[in-house]
Amino acid sequence: MRISIRYPLRSSAVWGIVLAALSACSPSDIVDVDTPNVFTPDRLESPNGIGPLWAGAIGEWMVANSAVGSGNSEGVLQITALFSDEVPIGDPAASRQEIDARAVTPDNGTVLGVYRNIHRARRATEQAAAAVRRLSPTPATDVRHGELLAYAGYTYLWLAENFCAPQPISEFDAATGTEIYSSLVTREAIVGRAIAKFDSAVAALTPIGANAANLVHFATVGKARAQLGLGDAAAAATTVAGVPRGFRFTSTHSTTTTRQTNGFFPMNWNTRRYSIADREAAAPAETTGPIPGGVGLDFRGAGDPRVTSRRGTGASALSFDGALPFFFGGKYPTLVTPIVLADYLEAQLIIAEARQRAGDEAGYLDILNALRADLTLYPADPFATGASATNPAPVTTPLPPLAAPTPGQITTEDVDLLFRERAFWLWGTGHRLADLRRLLRAPYGRTEAATYPGGGNRPYFVERVSGGAIVRQNPTNGTYGNHVALPIPKAEENNPNFVACDPTRA
Repeated sequence: MRISIRYPLRSSAVWGIVLAALSACSPSDIVDVDTPNVFTPDRLESPNGIGPLWAGAIGEWMVANSAVGSGNSEGVLQITALFSDEVPIGDPAASRQEIDARAVTPDNGTVLGVYRNIHRARRATEQAAAAVRRLSPTPATDVRHGELLAYAGYTYLWLAENFCAPQPISEFDAATGTEIYSSLVTREAIVGRAIAKFDSAVAALTPIGANAANLVHFATVGKARAQLGLGDAAAAATTVAGVPRGFRFTSTHSTTTTRQTNGFFPMNWNTRRYSIADREAAAPAETTGPIPGGVGLDFRGAGDPRVTSRRGTGASALSFDGALPFFFGGKYPTLVTPIVLADYLEAQLIIAEARQRAGDEAGYLDILNALRADLTLYPADPFATGASATNPAPVTTPLPPLAAPTPGQITTEDVDLLFRERAFWLWGTGHRLADLRRLLRAPYGRTEAATYPGGGNRPYFVERVSGGAIVRQNPTNGTYGNHVALPIPKAEENNPNFVACDPTRA
């Protein structure tokens, strides 16, 4: 097992150190004083510069994935959780409420921040990978080259899975200081770029051997995820067939700076802007019984050990907006809780989907039940008796096995079951919005009204507290929007080739 340890120092921070050092000196000091601990531009373009460039690129990627620990910004994980049915918003900010209601305007500042961070991470990882290849004394065996290519592949996945398309993917010419404006790129082509990065990563890492094995699996799961996005579950299952039990690739975090912390934690535990969702968009009469189309999953109400929660009390009884009932989530209970980026569990879920698509009822259920029976796969529970946020307890009782909804045939209920299992296992890891979009495309072909929370322009029912009880109200008398993907921000209009894509299309 490999746990990835990252040092989120963006490459621009290196320049900040340089400028700070220069501004503190007189002109003669600039000439006379040696600064052995500062990486000047010429030193970055050397084998010694690889480390800072690598660390900066990984740092940009981690910020794009889970944001920073201030509790005031989102990454891919948070914004997709909010747009889908994983978390409800407890913040009066209009930009976040738009995302929760799936009616996002192109000038939404929260979406713009996430979008920019993805592109920063994309260019940082690609440029750092090229620098390793160019500057390393042993490029063929330098694991950082393939590692950075794998991370770059995920940035393309983020763009394809979560934003509408076609969209521009521009470049920057550092030599001339000019932007090279991109023409519009289709979703399929963006996924193709992700696959190409993952293939390059595997090709670079495989010859290195055991020291790079977990990075190979990291890239392999990413490629399979991309193949699922293209609708090819069979190919995806073949790709991850060799991912071993016990593989788990995570980002690790520290409190040294806010850039190094788990950014999901403060949005929930610290600032109470995000709670834990339960049947998002349900009307007052839909809070029990079967979940109808257009209503989100019962993440909180199911009592499922994969998504644990506890209601706040006293000053924590309500969210930041003073209206939404607040629940602490158990998956990310500290600033340093690791975030799973790819693992054996995800690989098995991909194989299960391929078996279901092939009509193998027993095969897909066997996989889902084997996962349920494996206690090592469950997140630890900070709310268990005797446990705490810093000392969560392992789950000791697995979920019971699943039965075929309609024995002897694969039906829409089987698809519901599979995607529900994916939703609970992968909660808060940035998969849910991509899965909802996949359900709209072939071979599933579902409608927005039946799939998304608030689908079909349902009234915007939200949870409130009345007389000590949680009730459903529509305080704005509004409805949900019909966006199924995030729009490309208005800032892209500086690209003369840009034409806005349709966020209502999968």
